[in-house]
Amino acid sequence: MVVLAARQNQNNQETELIMSLRTSAIYLEQIEKITQQAIKQGLEQGLEQGRSAGERQLVLKLLTRKLGGLSPELITKVSELSLDRLETLGEDLLDFEGIGELENWLG
Repeated sequence: MVVLAARQNQNNQETELIMSLRTSAIYLEQIEKITQQAIKQGLEQGLEQGRSAGERQLVLKLLTRKLGGLSPELITKVSELSLDRLETLGEDLLDFEGIGELENWLG
C-alpha cells in the first residue's frame, strides 16, 4: 500500500512536471511570436520614417533650387507635411514659377 501511494505520488509529480514544461513551452512560443512582431513593426516604422525624411530632404532641395532660398516658415510648413502631401508637392513644384505659388499651395 505504501509502495502504491509512493508510486501514485511520483506519477502525480511527473504529470505536474510535464504540464509545467508544456505551459513553459507555450509561454516561450508566445513570447517569441510577440518579440518577432515587435521587431517587424519597429523595422517597418524605421523604414517609413527614413523614407519620409529622405523625401522631405529631396523636396526641400528641389524647392530651393527651383525657387531660391526658402524662409524658415516655409521650411517648417513643408517639413510638417504628411508623406502623401509631400509626394504631391514634389510633383507640383515642377510647375511653380515663384515663391508665391508655393505659399498658395501650402495654403
